[in-house]
Amino acid sequence: MGNAVSLLTRPRVVAPISISLLAFLVQRWQKKTLVGFLLFGLGYSIYASTVRFFCLFLPFSRPSFVYPLHHQIFIALLRYGFSQMSLEQCRFSMTLLPKVFSLLHRPATTPVETQSFRGIWYGDADLNDNVHVVLYFHGGGYCMGNVHQYPVAHQRWVDHCTSERLPLRVLCVDYSLAPEHPFPTAIEEGVTAYDYLVGEVGILPKKIIIAGDSAGGGLALSVLLRLQQEKYPIPAGAILISPWVDLRLDGDVAASYGNNQDTDFLTLHTLRRMAKSYLQDEPSDNPLASPALANLRGLPPLCICAGDREVFIDDVWDLIENATNNEVEVHHIINPKMPHIYPLLPEFFGSASQEGLNQIANWMVDLFRRTALSDPPSLHSLTRNRFSTFFCEEPKTKNATPCYKLN
Repeated sequence: MGNAVSLLTRPRVVAPISISLLAFLVQRWQKKTLVGFLLFGLGYSIYASTVRFFCLFLPFSRPSFVYPLHHQIFIALLRYGFSQMSLEQCRFSMTLLPKVFSLLHRPATTPVETQSFRGIWYGDADLNDNVHVVLYFHGGGYCMGNVHQYPVAHQRWVDHCTSERLPLRVLCVDYSLAPEHPFPTAIEEGVTAYDYLVGEVGILPKKIIIAGDSAGGGLALSVLLRLQQEKYPIPAGAILISPWVDLRLDGDVAASYGNNQDTDFLTLHTLRRMAKSYLQDEPSDNPLASPALANLRGLPPLCICAGDREVFIDDVWDLIENATNNEVEVHHIINPKMPHIYPLLPEFFGSASQEGLNQIANWMVDLFRRTALSDPPSLHSLTRNRFSTFFCEEPKTKNATPCYKLN
């Protein structure tokens, strides 16, 4: 009996029941999907709360719930939204939510716009030779999302590093989204943003960390691989939070896509739709599209963070194994009780998010301190047409040594 009650609280069981009960109301509105989202949230909350309430009075052992009630409701709402709402409605919702959260958290931001990319700075706009930078790519399946999604997380990193006497700024890239701008537009804009930091702002590569979450985590790794291919000076390291690194979803997929479908807000149907919008005619096994398939040898240290209850977890472990086998230094943070991108949602996951953010920030501080003791990176790969460089003296040969120009 206890197992039966526990089964009834599973999202894939509750969702059809709730939607069926509310369908006749939903059809009365023109924008029925958006209204359905709100009604589903109300119906699901009442349903899940009622089941848990009656469980308190069961004469036998109570069923164990995977998540607290508010986590369960939040994950179910997100799953419903991503799977049922249109792309325009999802984009609107992901723009609206940060505005609501900004009423509670208003970190200092400064917009930046060049001819090739746009973004915003978190932290003090004053940049000098001592500043360290996190170049960040937001998630959203390459199709949605914006630079305002995680103000609390970005400001926490700024505050933590600054308190450790490592001044930090976070540059969030507002990269172009699919399907209007398919692969590889986002990667090229990411490389351009790195060009901007190194060539125009004058930040040393060893003072830069590339980071991202979900699709942005895959994008961060793809940008890193692209920099390596073009023989650019690579940054100090990369932070990948629940990265989406394998877009091969048409055939057999990792077991966690099925095993964790009840504990995560992403579904295989949603991911396939996003992958198709992003890739379009590009094969999904292209290593820049699915960086888990790439040769990672020679990459800088990686910090990989994920929840053990998310659908990507098997792909994340494969990525960790790939990096380790290719002699890449990897620090992994896996929370056994959390879903997708849990560190970036402190409004919902509380102390677990705070702990994840702190672990990432500590790794960041340690890496910057280690790289500060290392020799300056070789700058022979800096090219005069892509970076702001000059020569120590007027070059007499094309092999003269370039010097880095700090603005």
